[in-house]
Amino acid sequence: MTGMAVFDDFNDTVLGHHPDFVVGLANAAAATPAAGPVRMYCPPSYLLHHRLDRGVTHMATTGASPGSSAVKLSYSGTVDPKRLAEACRDARDHGATVFLNCYFDENYPAWPISEAGLTYVHALHRPGYFEADVRRRLGGGRLLDVVGGQGPDALFVVNTPVGERQARRFVAPDRLLRVGWPTATRAEVAASFRRGWTPTDEEPYVLSIGSARSDKGIGVLLTALENGPQLRVLGQQYDGVEERLCKDHPNARVGFESGWISRARLAEVIAGAAVIVFPYQQEFAGYGGASGALAQAISAGKPVIVSEVLAEQIPDSPACQVVPAADDRALRRAIDDALRHLPELHEAAAGLRAYAEEHHTYEGYVRHILDRCA
Repeated sequence: MTGMAVFDDFNDTVLGHHPDFVVGLANAAAATPAAGPVRMYCPPSYLLHHRLDRGVTHMATTGASPGSSAVKLSYSGTVDPKRLAEACRDARDHGATVFLNCYFDENYPAWPISEAGLTYVHALHRPGYFEADVRRRLGGGRLLDVVGGQGPDALFVVNTPVGERQARRFVAPDRLLRVGWPTATRAEVAASFRRGWTPTDEEPYVLSIGSARSDKGIGVLLTALENGPQLRVLGQQYDGVEERLCKDHPNARVGFESGWISRARLAEVIAGAAVIVFPYQQEFAGYGGASGALAQAISAGKPVIVSEVLAEQIPDSPACQVVPAADDRALRRAIDDALRHLPELHEAAAGLRAYAEEHHTYEGYVRHILDRCA
């Protein structure tokens, strides 16, 4: 049996992907064949909208996470090393052998912690951002010390090919594992693909998921859709973003659904979308991270249009189209073409179930980690 601990003492007012990721992985670990004890260390707010399986023991951390608010704020907190050390000791004392630190690029100042009998696995979501942040805070000479100080057996998990290339600048290849971003259970993926897509008489809409940020190409997208198809933007926004974008693009037919979005509501809007777009810009590539929203779209069996920045994060399928990052005209042509061929594109997207199960499920993520640790 392999016992696992899952840790994330996040203290922002906007939780974003954190609860989905942490609770999803803890539940998946408990469902693993011959699973040992599973303990989840996170703020109580993570369970406001998420169900914890019976095989998981929740240990509430004291990070000040009040839950998601409608307006995004800048994350400025750090994990208390004492709380982290307490969690590691508790995990070891209750049978854990693998300790998964879910956001190393955000809590690395609290490390290293060393407890005999634990294998530490650090999720490194944005290796490029992490490298730049360490250099800014501590100086370039400390980067290898921060990584090397985690111990000779520590494993670092990245989610994208570009992130892996970035991480290889400061992590030894034998300590790296690349696994796609997990966004759903296998059962949720199966249900999405069983539902499929049914045409309706309503006007089709283009969907953008998440923060309407410049690095995610919101300006390019709104320019592309001026006097064109309707766009829905779903997710939490920084204060004043909606008003500014509507003022800057008065001819774009855009509707915002802002604030905290439940998984059920997100699934509903994704299912109803004609095509989901991700015109991310080169700035995003510098982070080295995955687009969690793109993984959600693929896992729901939807056709997508991405910029070249995300080309390595999609499967080879007619359901996944690639356009130049800054070319609003090419993006508009791709969207118009998709709207003319929706039945064919959704049929192609329906063939991606096996890909989604392998690359974007919580069960798959946990399996890859446990196999590597074994």
